[in-house]
Amino acid sequence: MDLGLVYGIEIKEDRVHIKMTLTAPGCPMGGLIAEDVKRKVEAIKGVKEAEVELVWEPPWTPDRISEDAMRKITE
Repeated sequence: MDLGLVYGIEIKEDRVHIKMTLTAPGCPMGGLIAEDVKRKVEAIKGVKEAEVELVWEPPWTPDRISEDAMRKITE
């Protein structure tokens, strides 16, 4: 969340839909990151199914990083 990659989360009963992006469309880790997010959300008690949708609009920029995360990065 702190990196600004998650654009939205929709919860309907025991299902979760997450819209997120990556820092670049050609990121070779995209599939692994999306699958990891899905697996971790499905491990939350009460969640039956999670879907991760990779989106590219609006494009990610470093401006989306939270102040806390930015402090940790620049320390």
